[in-house]
Amino acid sequence: MHSIFCPLCGARLTARTLGDEGDVPYCEHCARPFFDSFSSCVICAAAAPNGRIAVLKNAGSKSDFRGLVAGYIKPGESAEETAVREIAEELGQTALRVIPVRTYWFARGDQLMIGMIVHVNGGELVPSCELDSAEWMTAEDALACMHPGGPAYRLTGHYIAHPEQHP
Repeated sequence: MHSIFCPLCGARLTARTLGDEGDVPYCEHCARPFFDSFSSCVICAAAAPNGRIAVLKNAGSKSDFRGLVAGYIKPGESAEETAVREIAEELGQTALRVIPVRTYWFARGDQLMIGMIVHVNGGELVPSCELDSAEWMTAEDALACMHPGGPAYRLTGHYIAHPEQHP
């Protein structure tokens, strides 16, 4: 998010060069910079003991593409805690092991997504009301129904390329 007005006093921000940061929105009244911000999220490949991953369709999505479990990090929560919570909320699964993989920039949502492989118990999926569907698939089959190049596609590709991280 790029601020135009100071969120503290409401004054219009001006551009001020700050060291190697370049021009940054700055409030002359509060004598304070306001750096651009974005949301931090997790994206998780929930992996069952048989190696299949949970693939889902978000409720109300107009796209035919499928995705993975994802969610916003709440204040005070670590990314790993968010992954465990989201896996339980969206799929009814218990996280057994969380493996941080890498980060992905998701421009459409203005989000930094922290990718993780999460080993789960692998029982029946219990989709939350946020989902139209959730099913276990091989990672190769999952790729075929994901948006090429998107964070879910890239994380699934990582999962395929790194069998040592499988349950």
